[in-house]
Amino acid sequence: MFIRVIKNKWILLAVTLILFTASTIAQVELQKNLPNIILSGTNGGNIDGSDWTNTNLTNKINLIYYVSPSQQKVVEPLLEKIDKNNYPVEELSTTIIINTKATWIPNSVIVGKVKGRAKEDTTKNYVLDKKEILLKEWKLSEDNPNILLINGKGEVVFLHTDELTKEIESKLINQIELLINKGESK
Repeated sequence: MFIRVIKNKWILLAVTLILFTASTIAQVELQKNLPNIILSGTNGGNIDGSDWTNTNLTNKINLIYYVSPSQQKVVEPLLEKIDKNNYPVEELSTTIIINTKATWIPNSVIVGKVKGRAKEDTTKNYVLDKKEILLKEWKLSEDNPNILLINGKGEVVFLHTDELTKEIESKLINQIELLINKGESK
């Protein structure tokens, strides 16, 4: 009996360590590529219904906003500032990933609104995360908009998961311009 209890404790410890290790491996780290994730089917994907994968975020600078539907208005002024700078679309791509699970609004309503936006503004990619997969796997914030800047090699060079301020907006824009000027979009 005593040996069985010891074995069970060791098994529990081993399983706990494996789960902890697996959960920490996926988080976003600066100067490293994003952990590979595919959103498809009932989990989400591109607004046109096709699969989305972060492995496609190479060969240009990628600005990613991960937001809940209620946080979209918070990032709108920053989106407008970046749009006004007229960065070449060959060098900078913007992806807005919407966490649809973070609201009581039905997915069908969100999809309709986002499809309308996507038709109006073809310079941005719209993605739905219907089951908070990226939120959990990348260890992002539920309470604030998440902003990631990826260089042309697919490495995270800017990560912000806290309240959005003018100072953070300036840092982000400076980082975008630095990457473009250094030719790091390829």
